[in-house]
Amino acid sequence: VLISAAITLVSTGFVLTWKISRSHSSCQNCDSKACSIEIVARFRLIGGEVAVVLTLNPRTVLKLLVVVVVCLIGANLVGVVSYFGFDSSRLGMFDLDQEGNVPTFYASASLLFCGALLGVIAAAKRKQPSRDFAYWLFLSAIFVFLSVDESASLHERLITPIRDSLSTTGIFYYAWVIPYGCFVILMVAIYSRFVFGLPAKIRFLFLLSGAIFVGGAIGGEFIGGYWYESYGVDNLTYALNYDV
Repeated sequence: VLISAAITLVSTGFVLTWKISRSHSSCQNCDSKACSIEIVARFRLIGGEVAVVLTLNPRTVLKLLVVVVVCLIGANLVGVVSYFGFDSSRLGMFDLDQEGNVPTFYASASLLFCGALLGVIAAAKRKQPSRDFAYWLFLSAIFVFLSVDESASLHERLITPIRDSLSTTGIFYYAWVIPYGCFVILMVAIYSRFVFGLPAKIRFLFLLSGAIFVGGAIGGEFIGGYWYESYGVDNLTYALNYDV
C-alpha cells in the first residue's frame, strides 16, 4: 500500500512545502495564537496544478485533540459502566485496554502526526545554521516508530519472552517496560543538552509533554501490571486504571 501511494504521488508530481508563520521575529516568547505552520501540498495534474493548503495552529490543534480524547474516554467509561453496572457487554471498539480499535487508531495517528511535524521542523533546521537538525530528525524517526509500534502492538510481543527470561513480576509484569524504560533513560542522557538549550517556554512544554507521555505509557503499565498479576483484569479498579 505504501509503495503504491508513493508511486501515485510521484506520478502526479507531488510537491510538499511548508513555512512557519509568526507575528514576531523570535520564538523566545512565542504565543500560540500568533504562530502557525502552513503546509502546502501541490499536485501537477492534467490541465494544471492543484494546491491543498493546511494551516496548523497549536492552540486549535490542542483543543481538537482534547475533545477527541474526552470523547474516547467517555465512550470507554460507558462500556465500563455497562459491563460492571448492568452486566452487559463492553464496547470493544472503544475499549482502551484492547488493540485494533478506535483508540488504537487515534493513538497511532497522533504519534504519526507528531513524527511528521518533527520532520518538518528538522527540514527547516537543516536550512538554517543550526546544529539541532539531527536531534529533531531523530525525534521524528522515534515518533514514526512509536506510531508503527502502537498500530502493530510491537511492544506487547516482547512481554512473554522477556518475562520468561527474567522471571519478572509485580510492576515489571508487563516486561516490555524494561527495554523501553532503558531507552528512555538513554534518550534523557542524549537529549539533555538539546532540551536545556531550548527557549524557556518551549523547554517547559517539552519536559511537561515528555513527563505526561512517559508517565502514562510506562508508569501506567507499572500499576496495571502489578494489579493484573495480583487481582486480575475483571474488576472495576483495573478498568479505571487504564482509563486514567
